[in-house]
Amino acid sequence: MEIARLALGVTLMLFHRQIADCVLQLDEALTGMFRTRGLAFPAPPRQSIVHNIYFALGLFVCGLAMVRIYTALPN
Repeated sequence: MEIARLALGVTLMLFHRQIADCVLQLDEALTGMFRTRGLAFPAPPRQSIVHNIYFALGLFVCGLAMVRIYTALPN
């Protein structure tokens, strides 16, 4: 299970730009739909900020998986 979590973290780090761009497009579409119905939403974050967030999330998942693998090894 931890190897799969490590692979997920590496995948997030490798494809953080594509994932962030897709999420931003969906967010803009959803925000636009709500704005047409009269609800006010703040502006979405800048693209570079979202890229950094997804890269940091992948790095955190990798670090967590590595720590769990290291602690599971026999001494």
